Amino acid sequence: MDYLKNGVSFNFKAIKKEDPELWEKYKGYFKDIPIEDEEKVYMNYLSDKVDGRILFNFLTECLPEDMRLPLKDID
Repeated sequence: MDYLKNGVSFNFKAIKKEDPELWEKYKGYFKDIPIEDEEKVYMNYLSDKVDGRILFNFLTECLPEDMRLPLKDID
């Protein structure tokens, strides 16, 4: 099993279309990775190419608002 094609995946084609502000905010971090029109890009693949803090923030912003609780608020 290829670990780079496993786990959480993102549909960058949909993100670009449905949330252009989010795409504009993060596209610079993904500029050297050919993923702009990909429908399935795995987080494991991105974690080898993008700083972990950037990837974490991107993932957080992809979540619905009610799921973005700060860690200190979780029991």
